[in-house]
Amino acid sequence: MHRWTFNETEGNRVADVVGGAHGYITIGTNTLGVTNAYWTGQGELVINTNAALGATDAYIDLPDGIISRLTNNATFEVWVTTYNADYWSRVFDFGSLPGGPTWIAEPNLFFARGSRLDWVSGGIAGAALPTGSKVHLVVLYNETEKQAKYYVNGVLSQQSQPGLANLSLSQINDTNNWLGRSLYSEPMPTPWRDPYLQAAYDEFRIYSGLLTSAQIAANYAIGPNPPAEAPRLAARIQGNQLILSWPTSAAGFAPYSTTALGPGASWSPVSGTPTVVGDQLELAVPLGDAPQRYFRLQR
Repeated sequence: MHRWTFNETEGNRVADVVGGAHGYITIGTNTLGVTNAYWTGQGELVINTNAALGATDAYIDLPDGIISRLTNNATFEVWVTTYNADYWSRVFDFGSLPGGPTWIAEPNLFFARGSRLDWVSGGIAGAALPTGSKVHLVVLYNETEKQAKYYVNGVLSQQSQPGLANLSLSQINDTNNWLGRSLYSEPMPTPWRDPYLQAAYDEFRIYSGLLTSAQIAANYAIGPNPPAEAPRLAARIQGNQLILSWPTSAAGFAPYSTTALGPGASWSPVSGTPTVVGDQLELAVPLGDAPQRYFRLQR
């Protein structure tokens, strides 16, 4: 749905190469006119690491409304290297600025490097993200089951009990969708003020829907910036099963099927959990499920 690759080499625009929701490198409150950010030219944007500039309030401002428009379930995936050890510095924060130094003024969803995933009425926390090492972080927000979980480097780190994550994404007044900045940064007074993140962003993705654990593990193995070629769905018969296979690099894609083609055809997700076999995801479908089915990849 959205994918920011940070492959630029100049300028302040951060391009969304999938959804066209381009973001911008922005500064918070410093009066020096200094933007503490630079492109590495190797697929990363580094923010707030040059202390000599005298300002560490750079962040990425993504377009308004991209979170509240998500339907039911969402996945947030990022490759990031953090350099400061501040617990409350944000990898991302989606919502709107509070009207004063209160704990929660507006519904928001954030991930702090401490690490903590918070959705206003609750949160889950685990070991802090390591500093100086690139991390693959995947956050799943399941409105259907009212459950949240996150994975670090392909492995489930923390999850809430079903029924606890009761914030609807559509309730978020997301006029501030930020990477690297907290909604409780300046001009909030201390002790409410959260530091800006010092980090290198490699890639950030938003999916409408939930990645499976197999897809998350595959994405971690592949890494950011996979080839942009169109994925292909292959099929073979093995015993009494049809084996569907597609590249692990096809992040967010899943097989769908229908029993009839043409206008008005109804495509539904193919049930089952795919397994990783080499550089392919494979899903076994019983041949007796339907006399005739058509399959395609869909995101």
